[in-house]
Amino acid sequence: MLVHGGYLPFFYVTAVVPFAAISIAGVADALWFKTDLTWLRGLGGRYLPYLGRAVVTLAALTFAAYVLPQWISYLNTNSTVQGNVPYLDAAAWAEHNVPKGDVVVVDDYLWVDLKTHGLNPLWLWKITPQTAPDGWKSIDYILVQPQSAGTLAGMPALQGAYAHSVLVKSFGGGLTARRVIGASQP
Repeated sequence: MLVHGGYLPFFYVTAVVPFAAISIAGVADALWFKTDLTWLRGLGGRYLPYLGRAVVTLAALTFAAYVLPQWISYLNTNSTVQGNVPYLDAAAWAEHNVPKGDVVVVDDYLWVDLKTHGLNPLWLWKITPQTAPDGWKSIDYILVQPQSAGTLAGMPALQGAYAHSVLVKSFGGGLTARRVIGASQP
């Protein structure tokens, strides 16, 4: 995956980093400093003690020439692009426009921010008869990206809230604020 590219979830990389660092350093150390390689002398050649250093050098050069430029490009993009601007804008908007007691259905990105601001967020995966006793009428606002029909089919309260809502504000990236009409508000 590192060489060919493609989707690799970040948490997989994070879990492998310490083990990869130890393994790579250990192999490089064994090849660079333990150039005895007496077990290979039977194959012939007086240059076999230098084989380990050649392998380490070749691997380092290959990494520097092929993998490192790709990583630099990705790191540059990730360190300069503000990918969470729509969520920051949505949290600020909700803090100033949503009454504190209103139930706001959010995804996991906004839940902590709204809770910190004293609002009443409800994580969309936690909509149950206990958290929304009146079904869709228990929900005052929806502050999430559009849900697929398959997701909504398994969540009748959220489906009903979408059906009885109007768009209030769009923040970009598909993130919108919708006010549920006919819900618990007066």
